Amino acid sequence: MKTLIIEDDLSIIDLVVLTLSVAWPDIQIVRTQLGKEGIELAETEAPDFIILDLGLPDMSGIEVLQEIRSFSKVPVLVLTVKKDEMDVVVALSKGADEFISKPFRQMELISRVKNVLKRSHPSEGEVYAIGNLTYYPALNKIDSKGLELKLSPTENIIFLYLANQRPNYVTYRSLALAIWGDEYPGCHKAIRVMVNQLREKLDSSLNQPDLILTKYGLGYYLGNW
Repeated sequence: MKTLIIEDDLSIIDLVVLTLSVAWPDIQIVRTQLGKEGIELAETEAPDFIILDLGLPDMSGIEVLQEIRSFSKVPVLVLTVKKDEMDVVVALSKGADEFISKPFRQMELISRVKNVLKRSHPSEGEVYAIGNLTYYPALNKIDSKGLELKLSPTENIIFLYLANQRPNYVTYRSLALAIWGDEYPGCHKAIRVMVNQLREKLDSSLNQPDLILTKYGLGYYLGNW
């Protein structure tokens, strides 16, 4: 297993390296203090997951995240001292898989890494028929009449959770727990942004704009069943 750490604080890098090395003695660790180099390493090193700081000296962590998401769905754990609600909303809505605030507990970091790795490699399971769509959770994709939509790991969790709860609606809180195992500050806003993005993808790629419906003030459910 290989990870990439993009963090400008050497003491934090040392702590993360120590924590991961204890949990996974054979892990390969690539590190950089610069966002631009981090983007290049994310592409050339093909890590299994990335730990990314938002406060980098050469560019913002959000910009780094967006660049990485343009070519990779690798799990990204955002590690930062920032606790502002909008930082959480923006990072999660731009594709971060976990959000951990400094100072962090070592066991919390290990648990978060295990969670994102598990979510990024779903086990073989049921294939869902949704009207004229076929949904493959283990492959993170939805097919329809020769068209294909690839889902990010987080999008796949959202869609699978909705599929498993049909025809009932799911609450924001239950979605947050399904995605992150916790309710972050601002995570309900992040969920709304991510669901809207998923709706746009379903519309543009599969001509399905009304597949995910809103239970106003409560959550979401799947239509067309």
